[in-house]
Amino acid sequence: MLGLAHMQSGFDGLCFSGSFVFVVDNLPPVGSRQLNAILAFVKKYPANAYVFLADEIPGPLLLGSTYQLGIEHKQLYIHHLKRPAVRELTRRWLSPSGLYSSEVFQTVLRRIANARLPSTAYVVSLIALTLERHRNPLSVINEASLLERFIEAILNKASLKDVVRSSMDFTIKQEFLAEVARQLVDIQSYVIEKNAIVQLALEFISARGWKNDAASFVDELIQTGVLFCVGESVWFRYRCLREYFLARYMMNHDDYKEYVL
Repeated sequence: MLGLAHMQSGFDGLCFSGSFVFVVDNLPPVGSRQLNAILAFVKKYPANAYVFLADEIPGPLLLGSTYQLGIEHKQLYIHHLKRPAVRELTRRWLSPSGLYSSEVFQTVLRRIANARLPSTAYVVSLIALTLERHRNPLSVINEASLLERFIEAILNKASLKDVVRSSMDFTIKQEFLAEVARQLVDIQSYVIEKNAIVQLALEFISARGWKNDAASFVDELIQTGVLFCVGESVWFRYRCLREYFLARYMMNHDDYKEYVL
């Protein structure tokens, strides 16, 4: 953009004067080459404002820890909704239909706890919508269906090109993630190496005669948020997702179901 605006020659001057706010999403892990390059840029042009975004992960970004960047910075966290916020969001959603009550609020909390989903605004809204559609908020709701809706939403948000794809893509992603869940059980771990999951994707794709790029396929699943990657380690973002996809694997493989039982 700077080149198109014939400003490239003045880029250094603008950076030195602090003319920019740089936002870096998915901050790389400490010690990585990418992060070192970012920090070198920050130290060269310290007058600008910098915003680094990253998920909380097992390691330097855990709440209360210090991310050792080697530069002065302030850490801020976007937390899951606390009870008052969950109550208020539930009230705003259900009050217009006359369905809100203290009992309904407790039902929302139980749904979150039982499904072991994060108490994000999306999840609370999803539960409130489900209760609203039932018209009887205190009735029994199939929590497996609730979890399935949650997974469908995150698997379908990978990129804009998904809008014009067939629904078969969703099924393919689910089948592969079920394979990953089974593989994690086989190795008795919650974490799999990036190379190992790419190799699993390559075998999965080759067995079906597709031409997809295995590494891109895995990266797309990481972008959706169903998988999480730090360095060379990959795992399911939420424990309930691993359990859900393992159950799907059992549904599609009678021999494995018999083995588990």
